[in-house]
Amino acid sequence: MKAAAAAISSGSPKRFNGTGASTNVSKAQDSYYLYGELSLPLVSPSAPRLLVHRLLVSAAGRYERYPGIGDVVTPKLGAIYAPSADFDLKASWGRSFRAPTLYQQYQAVNVVLAPAAAFGGSGLPAGATALLIQGGRPDLRPERAVSWSATAEAHPRWIPGARLELSYFHVRYKDRVVTPITFLGQALSNPIYADTLTFNPSPAFQSAAIASAISFANATGAPYNPAAVAVFIDDRNVNAGFQRLSGVDLQLEWKRPLGRFGELGAFLNAAYLKSEQQVDPLQPVLPLAGLIFNPPHWSGRADLNWRSGPFILDLAMNRVGKVEDRRRAPAVTVAGMTSVDLSARLKSEAEAGPLRGLDASVSVHNLFNAKPARIATSLPSEAPYDSTNYSPVGRFIALSVIKKW
Repeated sequence: MKAAAAAISSGSPKRFNGTGASTNVSKAQDSYYLYGELSLPLVSPSAPRLLVHRLLVSAAGRYERYPGIGDVVTPKLGAIYAPSADFDLKASWGRSFRAPTLYQQYQAVNVVLAPAAAFGGSGLPAGATALLIQGGRPDLRPERAVSWSATAEAHPRWIPGARLELSYFHVRYKDRVVTPITFLGQALSNPIYADTLTFNPSPAFQSAAIASAISFANATGAPYNPAAVAVFIDDRNVNAGFQRLSGVDLQLEWKRPLGRFGELGAFLNAAYLKSEQQVDPLQPVLPLAGLIFNPPHWSGRADLNWRSGPFILDLAMNRVGKVEDRRRAPAVTVAGMTSVDLSARLKSEAEAGPLRGLDASVSVHNLFNAKPARIATSLPSEAPYDSTNYSPVGRFIALSVIKKW
């Protein structure tokens, strides 16, 4: 049985732009928690019973208090059942709570003036512009979630060094902190974003929005004209109505001794993810996973390594699946990305001589110089690839040599 209690005071993010500036920020948040856990090994491997090699149940509870935000008690239950020494079944259920971070609340607010057409605007007067505001929101509510998972693990004794694990998980978030507009290019054309729009904002309204921001960027190529602003778009952080995530995770591991030639090991991890979100009860439930700037449905990694004494050689292949770009019609498929890494390491075990205390390694990341697929952009500042999922870093070689005396 375990118990813990603590009080935490987060650091204060500070931004100072001159005495009396409206963009100055100095915030802090205290938090208190009490935690307890109980673990009951009802049947242990040393005293198995018929069809029960091992049985363990656990329960935990956590109390959290954030002055000015709220307090909550979150429980968690778990169980491990092994009908034999070769097979385990695991299950868990729990609730969770997370207060909005100071960054989410007080992230710098920015305002951008751009042509309305950049946000999918049509039927507006010629030369119509839009004001877009992005950043934090101080009145955000805490996130809450209910999650459960089930796992089957096989490690048969008749296949030494082999292990197979298959897991299913499901998480439902309430009040998840997100930005309300998934695709800014559809902000004016997609009716689901209507709640974020204010048409024909008055000059006073515009002035107040610009004054609340730390920066104002004009991307129209013409002087700012309040009379030409047809719409105000609010994309600041909000609490989503709900967000659901579920998926399957597969892990396969195998190790084989090679006698005097060392040991060969193989590892495979593959995952499938499905997620959806509803920001407002008046909006439809929309998919997330598999769309651009959101995790793909499929991802995985495979490793093959050889160890012999102080020497390790590893070959890895990483796969990030494809996503769909629905920012414009028709939708475009963004190809996935596969990269290969190769590394070698020598960690000397010599107790004397020139190799004593030597640790040397060389690695080649992205061996075949894979590149992310290009995507459409509407602003010069936007990256021409999905920066959420794919890396623009090409092939590079790293060398490390450490010598200890």
